[in-house]
Amino acid sequence: MPVYRPSEGCIHIDALSCLRNTGITIYNSAEPRRDSLEVSVRTSRPSCQLIERIESILYSVFQVCWLEPEQTAGKVKPFFYTQGQAVLNRSFFPCADTPSVKITYSATIKVPHGLVAVMSASQWHEPSADGEFRFTMDKPIPSYLIALAIGDLESAEIGPRCDILIMPPSFPFGGMENPCLTFVTPCLLAGDHSLVDVLIHEISHSWFGNLVTNADWGEFWLNEGFTMYAQRRITTMIFGHAYMCLEAATGRALLRQHIDTTGEEHPLNKLRVKIEPGVDPDDTYNETPYEKGFCFVSYLAHLVGDQKRFDDFLKAYVEKFKFQSVVAEDMLNFYLGYFPELKQQDVANKPGLEFEHWLNVPGWPRFLPDLSPGDELMKPANDLANLWSSPEVDLEKVKQIDISLWKTYQTVYFLDRLLEKSPLPSGNMVLLEKTYPKVSKTKNSELRLRWTQIIGKQKYTLPIYRALWASSETARKLALSTFQDTKKQLHINVQNYVSKILM
Repeated sequence: MPVYRPSEGCIHIDALSCLRNTGITIYNSAEPRRDSLEVSVRTSRPSCQLIERIESILYSVFQVCWLEPEQTAGKVKPFFYTQGQAVLNRSFFPCADTPSVKITYSATIKVPHGLVAVMSASQWHEPSADGEFRFTMDKPIPSYLIALAIGDLESAEIGPRCDILIMPPSFPFGGMENPCLTFVTPCLLAGDHSLVDVLIHEISHSWFGNLVTNADWGEFWLNEGFTMYAQRRITTMIFGHAYMCLEAATGRALLRQHIDTTGEEHPLNKLRVKIEPGVDPDDTYNETPYEKGFCFVSYLAHLVGDQKRFDDFLKAYVEKFKFQSVVAEDMLNFYLGYFPELKQQDVANKPGLEFEHWLNVPGWPRFLPDLSPGDELMKPANDLANLWSSPEVDLEKVKQIDISLWKTYQTVYFLDRLLEKSPLPSGNMVLLEKTYPKVSKTKNSELRLRWTQIIGKQKYTLPIYRALWASSETARKLALSTFQDTKKQLHINVQNYVSKILM
């Protein structure tokens, strides 16, 4: 039978011997929403022999990992993928499923003819003739970053350093920063490079999240707040300060909407969230760790007062904690050690802006970075939104503002302002659509989303279904018929969520 050896601190099981010699089955169960995987062995026949290795462990995953052909772009072959964040990889393979533990791994994947396997690995070996793919990740990563995808995949060379996997249309996330293989939604293929900020964000996770990782999901802001800051630093270098401020203003509006919806005092509106029994770590996935986290990192940069010195700190922080998992105190203590003059000024206890307040008090951030350099892009959008929200639209003034010259986020900002003012006066929506047909028929998902929200006064599938269900009987019938017609194209999680809305 399985034997625990205190001197070695592990359980020795010869699963193959158990099956061959006794015919018994070894059962493993993992409790949901636990921070680690505990293996329980149950058997009624105590005849397992003790040896020095585990011969094999067989795992299986659930339906959520499998997409039917109808859920793919080609609609011919099925697709398989894993999504580990936050604590889902415990159902994929045996692991300490917590970001505080980092591991290296190797994998051998065998797939049917005509399918291709890819993984979040630093080394991909050439596949064998019988469909066997081998992968190696020689850098320690947390379990949630181990990812696998199998499908009818085609590839194109776009650069030497970054592999990007365009997921099927039913992939229910914007992107996932799996190391060496970023998963992204096909919605990014807008045709105009306008949503490149998502790629910048996921690549920025290479340093913040993948290399230096939050030690638990209550510290999720350490991953996302620093990544948002890095994303916007890169955006500034590529597109200019004004454009970065415009994009950041869009993010700030999303944070305002989130806090207004959930309430200032909601515990998930803290940077440091207490993950208690029964709390799903995925609940921390909201605008707070991203945008409030960005505000805190921006405040730390503001205290330094010199962009180059703060950039140098970020590099030193990553170098100090690379391949490690950290909590806020690790970062803040290193920050104060790196800038001793700030420690001497006791900035950690500045009234109203105490570091402890930032971490543990919910609500709107006490410091907001200056976005006024974006006014040159935001003012025309604000003016245009005011014109369209008037009972009598002055078309001559509207024509003086040419949105065909705008960058995507300027149009996004304009639509956000319209959404705030919705519902628009009677007839304005029809006139708006006739005036800007390229906006109403755009393939850009961010623009389509906001256009649909203005029409229906409500983000993507779930909010639109909520809006329809809360509307008229005709709208409810439309929601039901649309769901029935498109159900097979949706990810199973999305199917379940929509079903609950339409109950």
